Amino acid sequence: MIVLAIESSCDETAAAVVESAEGGERAETDRLTAEALRPGSGQALRALRRTLREPVPPTSDPRLPTVLVLSDVVASQIEEHAPYGGVVPELASRRHLTAILPVIRRALADAERTLGDIDALAVTAGPGLVGSLLIGIQAAKAIAHAKRLPLVGVNHLAAHLLSSHLRRKSPVAVPPSAPSALPAPSAPPAPPSQRSSQRPQRLSGKSDLRALPSLPSLPSLPSAPSFPSLGLVVSGGHTALYAVQGPERFAQLAATRDDAAGEAFDKVGKLLGLPYPGGPAIDAAADGVEPGDLRFPRGLDRKDTLDFSFSGLKTAVADHLRARCEPPDRDEVRRVAAAFQESVVASLVKKSLLACERLCIPRLTLGGGVAANSALRRAMANACGAAGIALFLPARADCTDNAAMVGLAAVPRLLRGEDDGGALGARSSWPIG
Repeated sequence: MIVLAIESSCDETAAAVVESAEGGERAETDRLTAEALRPGSGQALRALRRTLREPVPPTSDPRLPTVLVLSDVVASQIEEHAPYGGVVPELASRRHLTAILPVIRRALADAERTLGDIDALAVTAGPGLVGSLLIGIQAAKAIAHAKRLPLVGVNHLAAHLLSSHLRRKSPVAVPPSAPSALPAPSAPPAPPSQRSSQRPQRLSGKSDLRALPSLPSLPSLPSAPSFPSLGLVVSGGHTALYAVQGPERFAQLAATRDDAAGEAFDKVGKLLGLPYPGGPAIDAAADGVEPGDLRFPRGLDRKDTLDFSFSGLKTAVADHLRARCEPPDRDEVRRVAAAFQESVVASLVKKSLLACERLCIPRLTLGGGVAANSALRRAMANACGAAGIALFLPARADCTDNAAMVGLAAVPRLLRGEDDGGALGARSSWPIG
């Protein structure tokens, strides 16, 4: 089964083509098609119709079907939203409108497929910005209606929780090391158009879809996690822990009580005068820096809860900067960034390992944009190694919003023959578990 997936929940317009390698549904359908086209093949024609009409029966096997990513294209809107220090919903919707068709065409071309090769569609239906979600949903509906293909809506959080299962036809491409977010005074920062991309096949929102430069590649990912596992989704809009009991079975264990971790990164980055988005900028500024005796509080650290809190940390950083008689210099910005990042990372690591211990689940997965943070990846790997917990980190390219994970999450429903069709709508809030 070949699936065209679309993602437009916030400020990334994305499309991907993925192929399910589970079973032999496509091969069997192709065989029946060939037989049905022969003269006097009424019986074969009836068998073909049954195959296309009858859903694949559900199975008690909790495995996620093997899914290969054939193409993965993302058009970023960072340049458009940077002047505002955050995502402007109406502007995001307008950019999705202009980017959605070029991104879909690019995804099909990169996969060397046409719409005639597509067996089904998947699209993010929530949670997210309703105006942005509707652009992707309407595009998916139009294609599904025109080609008479099944369409299913995908929960964005479920897609992030399954992102560690992504497998690509070729190794994931990654950019060279990102330049420092704090250039020397004599060297002005490079314009946004020249900054390194964080994702393979990532296109600027203003891009004319020209070919991207070749990038070095990482080795293939290790084996996918088995179920049950514990999943941490940590992004600009969500920070929560889930028990992942199967490809479609999730139970929320804890969440942030105020700001999401990614939101705190953006707000503190703005306080420090760093470029938007704050997460990558703080990660770069804090690289190799020891905060010394500077320590910031960890939300709910002494409470007997798995919940997170980051608003107090943000306030502590603001109070520290306000108490200074003059604006912080470059070294102080880096020190504050390192201390803030250390506090966020310590909270995420502690709560995640505590959840694994309480549920006796020795497998942990990460998803969401903040999962690309280098300090978090190092600290989580060290802590899990010491605790005997198997850690599954998606490639950095698969942490932030992308359509490949949407296609992956949709495959189990599509294999059962489900179809949301024209009734599919956008959901600003869509809890799972």
